[in-house]
Amino acid sequence: MNRHGTGATERPRYKRGGPDREQNRLRRSLAEWRLALRIARRSVWRSRGTSLIVVIMVLLPVAGFSAAAVIGQSTFPTPQEKIAAELGQNEAKLYTDIGPNPHASQNRFDPHDINSPSLGSTPSTPLDEDGVRALFPAGTEMFVVRNSDVRAETSHGVASFPVTVGALWDDAFTGRTNIIEGRAPSTGSEVLVTSAALEHLGAHVGDSVTIVSPSQADLTITGVLRDAQNADAVERIYLPEGDFASTLSTRLDGYFLPNTVVDMGDLARLNHAGVTVLSRDILSHATSLELAGASSPFQPFGVLIAMAAVFAIFEIVLLAGAAFAVGARKQQRALATLASVGGSKRVMRRIVLSQGIVLGGIGGIVGVVIGVPTAAVVMAITSDGSATLYWGFHAQPLVLGAIIALAVIVGLTSAVIPARAAAKFDVLAALRGSRRAAAPSRAAPRFGLAFMILGIVSTIGSAISIRNLEWDAHPALTDVLLSAMIAGPLIAQIGAIMCGGLVLRTISRLTSHFSIGARLASRDSASNTRRSVPAFASVMVTAFLAITVICIGTVQTQQLTAQYVYSTLPGQATVFIPKNLDNSERVAVGDIEAIVAEDAPMASVARFYDPAIELDPNTGMPSDGVHVTASVPVAHLCPSNPLSPEYDAGVWESSSAAALEQQHLTATDARCSASAELVSHSWNQISVTTLAGLAIWLGGHVPDDVRKTFESGGVVSSAPMLINDGHLTLQWWAADEGPSGSSSELPSQQPLTETTMRAVSVKATYPLPHRVLMSTETAETLGISLAVGRLVASPGSEAFSQAQIDKLNGDLGALNSGVFVERGPDQTWRYIIAIVALLAGVLFVCASAVAIGLSRADGRADDATLSAVGATRLLRRSFSFWQAIILVGVGTLIGTTAGLLISYGLRVAGAFSSGPFTPPWLVLGFVAIGMPVAIAIGSWLVASKPTTLARRVAIG
Repeated sequence: MNRHGTGATERPRYKRGGPDREQNRLRRSLAEWRLALRIARRSVWRSRGTSLIVVIMVLLPVAGFSAAAVIGQSTFPTPQEKIAAELGQNEAKLYTDIGPNPHASQNRFDPHDINSPSLGSTPSTPLDEDGVRALFPAGTEMFVVRNSDVRAETSHGVASFPVTVGALWDDAFTGRTNIIEGRAPSTGSEVLVTSAALEHLGAHVGDSVTIVSPSQADLTITGVLRDAQNADAVERIYLPEGDFASTLSTRLDGYFLPNTVVDMGDLARLNHAGVTVLSRDILSHATSLELAGASSPFQPFGVLIAMAAVFAIFEIVLLAGAAFAVGARKQQRALATLASVGGSKRVMRRIVLSQGIVLGGIGGIVGVVIGVPTAAVVMAITSDGSATLYWGFHAQPLVLGAIIALAVIVGLTSAVIPARAAAKFDVLAALRGSRRAAAPSRAAPRFGLAFMILGIVSTIGSAISIRNLEWDAHPALTDVLLSAMIAGPLIAQIGAIMCGGLVLRTISRLTSHFSIGARLASRDSASNTRRSVPAFASVMVTAFLAITVICIGTVQTQQLTAQYVYSTLPGQATVFIPKNLDNSERVAVGDIEAIVAEDAPMASVARFYDPAIELDPNTGMPSDGVHVTASVPVAHLCPSNPLSPEYDAGVWESSSAAALEQQHLTATDARCSASAELVSHSWNQISVTTLAGLAIWLGGHVPDDVRKTFESGGVVSSAPMLINDGHLTLQWWAADEGPSGSSSELPSQQPLTETTMRAVSVKATYPLPHRVLMSTETAETLGISLAVGRLVASPGSEAFSQAQIDKLNGDLGALNSGVFVERGPDQTWRYIIAIVALLAGVLFVCASAVAIGLSRADGRADDATLSAVGATRLLRRSFSFWQAIILVGVGTLIGTTAGLLISYGLRVAGAFSSGPFTPPWLVLGFVAIGMPVAIAIGSWLVASKPTTLARRVAIG
């Protein structure tokens, strides 16, 4: 019967598993998601404070990612951008850096990436212009571009300018070059210049520029040329072929083919002939991704970027997850009400997950909206004017959309655990407003310890394996090991989080005899692990990122500094003394000193002498005189040196895995560093000067013990490895014995003589080439023949100006001399590293503040309870202070340890440095100890007023 009591019974409306039932289930699921999204949207607006924290924690990294993505993509060219900036309208550019080799091959997108196996001990000679032209049909049009240098008069004196010889203004170079003012040269006595050169010359278009060397000429400036390859600050003169250009000693830049197409079929033939090619035809068939892969160095920096991205996502998940957990606990009464009217656990989970989707989407969209303009501003500020620093503004919609999608996924992931917890609470207890501390898990610490061990082993083991693979030997295996090395610290920190409850309970027991505030804070953290563990975990990850950036940045900066060889201290000027082959001065040194004293009256000037060496007029090699050099004590030699007592032929003459591992470990020995090797192999260590010169060499003040040793016949050394028990050994070698510069070769004979002298070590601020100084009186006593090598001038209260340098060069040019001011290495990387470290530090402080704020927001019931039982303001301040000490301190210590672990692992793998691992321990100590104390003091100062007891529910 039917439902009216009459007729036949109707067939069941649904069949199990039938399409109608499945369609209805889908409709019901979509309806639940729509309901969840509606409730989530309203909950987000109602809990604006917590929601804003989540949005900020999502949008800040997203803004950084989107800005970094735009900037990063903009540093790689599209095919058309590369063609325009490097070829203009030409079909190809030819290079002859290698000689003919039947096995040579090049990267088809990068002519400087060459695989040219050696053909024996005698390298082949690169092709000349006739040899290159012979590779193409007769009459093939070809532009030859060469580089040189000239000295020209400026408004203040004389300066050196680079010169390009070749018709770069021809229509074939349109797109790469353009004349922004004036016209092209029409004769060999007319030139184009860059804007910076025009300004330095103090001239205008139409004026003449006077060349003083290598030959004298007056050239007319007909216009200003803009080259896409040049930065705005580049000073350069462009010459056509002609009489004056023929007098210059030039260096080949390349051959341009305006009409001859070079395709893939021609590449092998040209490579075998000793020519590499940048071809328009080949580039036009490339993709931007292929060009990026061809032009970027291997991935050590990509490893760092990937690691930063992984841990930034981890940080977002932790902080946003903590905020979601707080929000979920705050809305337990609302969720309990929903459950009491029939809401399922699935619906409650979807409500919390929907909050993650909503907040992740908002954070992602706002982050991209902020990040893209930020990238534009950063690029505008940091651009040097060349087209090859930022090839264009590459804000790819697909990439930005993927970043927004990632933000939504991260928001959803952050809400997973709070969503699970939201469906497991006691409905009646939530309706009453009461709460109960979570029972500690016994299994979590065991798994956590296992994860920590696994993470440490994964990081160190992968790093050692990558090092032994030499990065490129097994690409697939290297990628796997890289992933394991990056995942190692992540796994270790997950383990630390799982052990968090045990750590906090241990701290609670250790502080049982401290003050009341310390006991309350430690017990509160131990009993409320749902809010305290995410708090210290977020601090841990940001501390990890900050420590990693600081360690890598410091070590990288140290390596860049160590690799740069200073001629003098930065800011000091070297005046060259022109010499004849017999080492005699071409002009009187007193005349040069007089010019320096007149043009730079505030500078301190001193002579520096070298042992006199005469050169053979035919070969230019040393023929008479002696080398005087400092001997390195054998105990201070690198173990790879055959003269070292630690040398093991079984290690250094073997290619076994064990031997390679021992070689890599030895490379971290300070005796094997680049600076130590330079000292060991240098034959130009000794310089002779006066006490005034010693003061300039040290940068000013001369300590009393150093002065006494210097004046009493001893030597002063900035290389401690040369000194053994307060003494240094000098050796005399024949002029034609041994290598003339740095080399690993050993001399085949014994020194002529040697003597041991008293020595004092001084700390070198910068690695100067001359590591040992003695007085002129000491040199005379030792019978060393001297010749003035150079003058060094130290500026007064103000640095040397460009006008002074030009004036000195102009006046010294008549004496075949010149001046060079030491500026030091390029500071760009230092600034970048400092900015990144600062941002990491700011992120660490902000994350700590957010973590403490979330913990305090979730603990308002505890504040209410303390106020209800009469806690004083001082007690509540003490509670806040010790809570910050525990949460931030524990997180910082674990994060610091993990940061040191991954930094050491990356160093072992060779990702960023080949020298010893020397982190800045003082800075790390400040971060690990000083920052938690500073944040705790801040928490003490901003401790809240007593919580109102107007609502009884506040005391659950």
